[in-house]
Amino acid sequence: MLALHLTIAGKKRLELARALAAQPKLLLLEVAGTLTPWRGRVTRLFPRLAERQRQRAGTLSGGEQQMVAIARGLMSDPEILIIDELSLGLAPVVVYQLLATLKRLKQAGLTILLVEQNVHLALALSDHAYVVAEGRIFTKGRPAELAAKPEIRRAYLGL
Repeated sequence: MLALHLTIAGKKRLELARALAAQPKLLLLEVAGTLTPWRGRVTRLFPRLAERQRQRAGTLSGGEQQMVAIARGLMSDPEILIIDELSLGLAPVVVYQLLATLKRLKQAGLTILLVEQNVHLALALSDHAYVVAEGRIFTKGRPAELAAKPEIRRAYLGL
C-alpha cells in the first residue's frame, strides 16, 4: 500500500486519488511529480527509480525501497527530512550511495535529521550529533569532538 505524506488540497487531491485508484502500482514520484518541483531532482538523485517507475515499490530491492522512501519525503518539499535507520539491512555499497545522495542534499541546503545506529555513517553526515543511550541523551557535540571522546571511541566506534 502506498502511503502519502503530502498536504494536497482541492482539485490536486482528487487527481491524485484518481491516479492511485487507476494504477495502484505507481511509485509516488510518478504520481506526485507534477505537484512539486522535486520530480526532476528526485530522478537525478535516484536514476534507478526512474528506470523502475512502473514497478511496484514492494518488489524493489532494500536499497531501492530506501530510495523510494527518501524520494517520497522529498516530494513534499520539506524544510527538514527525517530519516530513521538509513543503513538497516542494506549492503555497504548501497549505504554509501545513499550517504553520498544525502550529502548532496545537505550541501544544497536541506536540513536532515538522521537517526542511525551506524555511528561512522551518522558522524560522516552530521554537523552536530546526539548519542542516545538507554533512551536518554548520553552526550552531544560536533562529530570530531564526539569521535575524540574515549568513551565514544570504545563503545560506538570500536576503537
